[in-house]
Amino acid sequence: MAQLFAEQLGAPTRRHSTADIARAVGLSLRTLQLRLAEVGWTLGDIVASARVHLATRLLAETDTPLALVGLLAGYSGQPQRAFRAAVGPTPAGYRRLATRREEVRLSA
Repeated sequence: MAQLFAEQLGAPTRRHSTADIARAVGLSLRTLQLRLAEVGWTLGDIVASARVHLATRLLAETDTPLALVGLLAGYSGQPQRAFRAAVGPTPAGYRRLATRREEVRLSA
């Protein structure tokens, strides 16, 4: 599943069919679905997790404008709502928290 996550993280805006994803990781579609189900995940969970991971990294490590972070992470429609549901704070709030943490770390 790490390969699947890494592939999605590398191209979060690319839309793959589930069959394409299964083929990319060398599994049949049914085998992929079964393996994900064994750990309580779906392909949608993998996509959402990769998007959140990339967005949080961009927010914490760059000054990329918030709207562009959403696009780069593959969000469409209501990116703030999806991000907040997954992480807690809004993207702007997350960036403020990450900046404060870094300031505290550097001053220690």
